[in-house]
Parts: sequence; C-alpha cells; structure tokens
Amino acid sequence: MPSRLLDMRWYDDVAALARGEQAANDDAQLRDALGPFGSEHGVAEPHDVRLERVRALDRKYLAWQPDFPAAPADPLATLQEFQARQRLWHSRTGAQPALPGSAWYRYHTIEAAQARRVLLLEDADGLSLALAKKHDVVVVEPVEGHRRWLAHEAERLGVHGRIRLQGEHDVGGLVDVTVLQATVPAATRAALGRAIASTCVGGRIVLAVHSPADLWVYALISKAHLPIADCRREIEHAVTPAGPVLAGAGDLLVLTRSPDAELALEEGSLAEPEAPPYLALDFHSLAPNRLAADAGEHWLDWLTALADGAPAARGSDPQSDQELLWWYDKTGAGVLANLRRAERALFLVFLPYSRSLEKSAIGATLSLLGDDNTRIRPRRTRMAENLTVMS
Repeated sequence: MPSRLLDMRWYDDVAALARGEQAANDDAQLRDALGPFGSEHGVAEPHDVRLERVRALDRKYLAWQPDFPAAPADPLATLQEFQARQRLWHSRTGAQPALPGSAWYRYHTIEAAQARRVLLLEDADGLSLALAKKHDVVVVEPVEGHRRWLAHEAERLGVHGRIRLQGEHDVGGLVDVTVLQATVPAATRAALGRAIASTCVGGRIVLAVHSPADLWVYALISKAHLPIADCRREIEHAVTPAGPVLAGAGDLLVLTRSPDAELALEEGSLAEPEAPPYLALDFHSLAPNRLAADAGEHWLDWLTALADGAPAARGSDPQSDQELLWWYDKTGAGVLANLRRAERALFLVFLPYSRSLEKSAIGATLSLLGDDNTRIRPRRTRMAENLTVMS
C-alpha cells in the first residue's frame, strides 16, 4: 500500500535506501511495502540510470527553447541531480514538482531580478539548493519529510548555511523575490497575501500557474494590484511520482510588488471564484492486465492511502460496460471517476478542484492501472492575462 512509503516511522530507513545506504532497521513490513518499488521503478534503481532519464526528459520538453543550455552545467546540473536522487514523493502538499529545466527558468528569473534574499513558499524541485550557492534562501515547507530531505541535500552540497528551512511562515524581514504556485483559490489568495507582506516594494513575485488556476488567478492578481512584468507560456512542465511528465505545461508569471499591493479585502470576496474550479482528466491505454473486477475498489483504496485526510464519502457503482466511482474528503473536495474497461480508459472530474487530490489520483492511477503505454490527455492553460489564448 503506497501510504507505507509516507509513514514517518520508516522515513529514515527509506531515505537511507534512496541514498544508496543500508537501512537501520530490517523490517519485514518495510520490505513488503517496497516490493512494487524495486529496481525497475524506485529506491533501488541505479542513480546514473535515473539521472540520464531526467536529462533526457529535459531535452525532450525544453531543448526547443532558444535559451535552454545545451550541456547540464550549474545550476541545471544541481536541479537534475536533486530530482534523480529523490526517491520519496509526498502527495500531502500543494506544490507540483516540475522538470529541472522548468525550475532552471525560475532560477534565471530570480537572477534577472538581482535578488539577494529569496523566499520559496514550498520547494518541490530543489530550487532552493541551486539558489543557495549565490543567495540567502528561506523555504516554507510544511511537509516534514520533504523538509528533512531538503536539509539532507543542503548538507551534502555544503549550502546549509544559506538555507533556512521552516514549517511555518516566519520570514524575519523582507525578501527581494518570492516564489510560489497557484493551487486552489483560497490557498492561493492566502499565499499571495503572505508574498505581498514578505516582498519589498519593487521586488518580484514569481508565480507558476497550471490549468485550471489560469481561469481565475488573473482576476486575483488584478484586484491585488500586482502588475505583470513578464509571462513565459507553457514553460512549467509538471512531473508525477510515477515518472511521466504531464502533457501540457503551465505558465510562469513575474509580478511586480507595487506600493499599493494588498489583499485586505472583505472576507471571502476573493476566496472563491463565482463558479467552483474543476478539472477534467482523461487516462487512455490503461494496462489490460490491471483492470480486474476489483480494480475500482483497489483504486479507491490507493486514493485513500495517498490523499490528505480520510474520505467523507466513497463508493462505486459497477455497470455492464463501465464502473462509476466517487471519493470526497471532509472539506468537500472530491473526484468522480468513470472506469471503462473495454476502452481501457479512466475519466476523472475533480469538482471542486483540489491540487493535492489531483496529485494523489494521478499517482494512484499510474501506479495501479497504468503501464509504459498509458497516456494522459494534454491540458493547457487557456488564459494569458485577461485574454483567452485564442482571442
């Protein structure tokens, strides 16, 4: 069961295996939990094999950009090394990991701002490690396991003296640049409020935006008086713990922290858009040998194990040609699923949308029902500032 990999009782042992070391405890349950994650997929896979795969993905998705480096020199090499070494992925966080090449563009956006002190509101890609070689970095990382992994890597690289890792937002002074991701409306509004409070006037707020956040985030930016200084379209290529890159990249916005920037509006006025955000996600070419009669119930079990919190409602309705599944948590976020075995397809609708639940559902689907031939329908942002992309 995937939740065992997130169990903090075993975190140090699994992290040791990820570093190529011997686990301190010879636990039979731990060996059983790691069974599906052997040399083909996970902790025991040779580092050089993983590193070359990461570099190949960067070349495949980003080499067409005219300014992308031809050779993996620093800081790109540091970012690629971090992702290749990372064997533990945490679904209980809003940040979506991206290809090292996408993090490299964020790095150079910060460099262009001539920043001395940088704040990262979550760091899923190891960007803080690359930045700390030249900048003072504060990382607000709420997930304890990932925070410990960042601390270990900072120690290995000798940059731990320039990185401040914390679970709570306590910056201790203004920063020149704040980096964050748009997730769901209420959480993004709160994060932008913290970014405004922590960033000096004239500084930059670097915001990664994936679908469906682009449908409402521009209204939030405008009402917060944050002018858009730059926009890089389709540069944020998200990756999944199971390996594949999600087709259809997000955008990178560079906002200016203006003197009148604020989010001190009436409670709830920007917490949610007029209509709840939703996301439709389609999986095709599922593995035929993984679509047994109990596959739907197993999928719900994996989703329960990976999701942030216990379900308030879950169930299934098997029919002759399809199976309907549903899963909702106590906050009201949930997913409706339609498993069509004859078509080897799974259709998901997240309503209302939850970033952490999306990550959990993708991980559960690819790990339990997918194989190397499984594909996810591309999803792209449809808005650029206040215009649709096709307008």
